[in-house]
Amino acid sequence: LLVVPKIDIIFLGEEIQVQMELNTADEVDYHIIKQFMLNYLQGSKFNTAEISDHVIAQAKSHQIGSVIKVSESLDGDTFGFISII
Repeated sequence: LLVVPKIDIIFLGEEIQVQMELNTADEVDYHIIKQFMLNYLQGSKFNTAEISDHVIAQAKSHQIGSVIKVSESLDGDTFGFISII
């Protein structure tokens, strides 16, 4: 777990401070990683399910890749993820 210093985000014209955490990707992150990949690779022929599985497996076995979550969120809102494929 790595906590990132608070950052200022402007949302709907209002500035808010948000603290982020970097966590190792896990099975609970599968669907959000897949959704990010679907949005990013829209219209391509990549298999986003296999890519999501690979990202999680790589994070668990080699500690490569993290999910970025809002630390003060009750349900751990995921902001993004980082990985190398």
